[in-house]
Amino acid sequence: MSVIRTKALILRHTTDREHDRIIVVLTPQYGQMRIRARGTKKSTAKLGGSLEPMMEVDLTLANGRVTDVVTGSVILNRFNRLRREVVSLIMAQWLLELVERVTKPNQHDPALYDLVVGMLADMAEETDAPAGQRWLRLLRRAWLILGHQGFAPSLERCAVCHQPLTADDVAFHPAAGFVHRREASAEAAVVKPSVVAYLRGGNSADDRQMFAALRRLVESILHHTLDRPLKSEGVLRSVVRLAQLPNSRIAR
Repeated sequence: MSVIRTKALILRHTTDREHDRIIVVLTPQYGQMRIRARGTKKSTAKLGGSLEPMMEVDLTLANGRVTDVVTGSVILNRFNRLRREVVSLIMAQWLLELVERVTKPNQHDPALYDLVVGMLADMAEETDAPAGQRWLRLLRRAWLILGHQGFAPSLERCAVCHQPLTADDVAFHPAAGFVHRREASAEAAVVKPSVVAYLRGGNSADDRQMFAALRRLVESILHHTLDRPLKSEGVLRSVVRLAQLPNSRIAR
């Protein structure tokens, strides 16, 4: 029986049989993996607490008949600050769901793994920021993940004439991508220069003015790429909306 050891970011788990779990993880060497954790539904399970979603762990796996089986797990990072605040928790879950949807097995990509773990670490340092500002940053992180995986349309050259795009001359259509406004179809939406600048560089001086446009754009790309919305999308909207109400305690 061969054994492998790898770092892993736990994306999701589901119950299998009476006491087992099937765990979906992202790894640097093997991409997305579906592994079995035997007996972890039991209250006496030693590994159960180290195999929760949104944990970075050091896994030891043994080859099983259908899926690899967890034989050891050491917690590397719990991202505790994300778990203590509901808005950050939901945003992290949304990000991990996106990662699961756009990654595949046998995808050797340490850079992607480091990118996602780094994003979670950065989000853990932003828990005191306003919910709307965190959502703005989350959308750009989604854009970066889509770009890394080859799903984001080019924002540098027009999809029609292949000439460079300037920030003040961009339109977007889900089926065509980013194009010059003069070459856009009637269904295409004009993209604000501030949105283009934020996606390219991450710097924004007018968050409130450009947030709605950025959200519509990124969600349009996601829906077109994934064929359906993320399951946590509606929950994210509701939680952020509640957090922005006067005297709300949900973000504290």
